[in-house]
Amino acid sequence: MWGRSVQQAIYLRGFLGERPPLPLHPEALEEAAKKRMSPEAFAYVAGGASRVRRGGPHRGHGAARLAP
Repeated sequence: MWGRSVQQAIYLRGFLGERPPLPLHPEALEEAAKKRMSPEAFAYVAGGASRVRRGGPHRGHGAARLAP
């Protein structure tokens, strides 16, 4: 299943009352990620890799770009 089929299946399961297998509380989600990821990968993500901001035309406007 890809694309629209996956999205429809997710919404249908939710409509029928099925709960997602992942925890929805940030602390529980972080703990689940910590158990599944290597220590190095978890440290990279937990250390703020997703919060890297760069300069450019949108600097100061809350826009963030993905960086490797």
